[in-house]
Amino acid sequence: MLNPNGAEYSGGSQLSERNRSQGWQHAKVDGHKNESQLGLILESSAALSDLVHESVFGVNQPTMPEVKVDGLSYVDSIFGGKTISKVDILMSWSESHVGLSVKKSNSGQVWLVSLERFLTALRHSLDDELPNEVEYFLKLFIGGNNLTEMQDEFAYALRKTSGYKWHQQQIRQNRLVFEGIREAFPDLAEAMLKFLKCNITLITDLMFFRGLAANENDFADAVIYNKITEGQNIFTQGRLLERVSANRNISLIGPGPLNGGSTIILPTGFLQMHHPAGENLLQFHHNYERMLAAVSQPSKSAI
Repeated sequence: MLNPNGAEYSGGSQLSERNRSQGWQHAKVDGHKNESQLGLILESSAALSDLVHESVFGVNQPTMPEVKVDGLSYVDSIFGGKTISKVDILMSWSESHVGLSVKKSNSGQVWLVSLERFLTALRHSLDDELPNEVEYFLKLFIGGNNLTEMQDEFAYALRKTSGYKWHQQQIRQNRLVFEGIREAFPDLAEAMLKFLKCNITLITDLMFFRGLAANENDFADAVIYNKITEGQNIFTQGRLLERVSANRNISLIGPGPLNGGSTIILPTGFLQMHHPAGENLLQFHHNYERMLAAVSQPSKSAI
């Protein structure tokens, strides 16, 4: 990412509380519920548009931007076809652009993706260096049609975990929870946790900013929470990824506390299996409190 002066920039500036308050008060209005309304506010509020620009690039931009609401637009994907862009609102000044991903609530879905596409996205970014154990774990954890080649392993795990109270949930959902995999295949569970720790920056980037888009110009530059009344509203790509990376060894990453780990806790939310229309998918969730904690942690870089 380049700032308007052409220099590389990877995070937001330390804006004063006064500047944040002055900029954000324009967006805190009743009925502000969707991207179109936020787009109109960004187009008319010099204080708020300047706040966004300074958050992303670290420099002021008092001139007004052109604002385009891009919700559900399609862009070139890593598969050669089209994919839904992570950019909900595009702000353009003469020499700089900001793509915003808008969050209308403190928590909720941030990315819904099939296992095949998620694994392909990982391989695309990791030069095909994806451990087999990670693929096997996710096939068991997400389940459904992903179990086609793992029926024997699935049946074995169901037998081995028959005494647990979450056993029937595994049968109903046609998948294994985290503790079910750990009980039957501890090496897979350990490999998955190690992979998440080592690659949480990439996974966070895919969740919030890149998705399956092929071109960097189609990545989001920042997440904006438009209904937060107190606290931080803008999380830039550079700042969030830097903090997640720096603190990956002290962040809580692991099975969720309920139902034998039917979810996996991440620094910015969690992952769960979702079955919206006959197919078991990966559903990544964002969580404002965890996002705020992630960028607020003091840096403790991991080796």
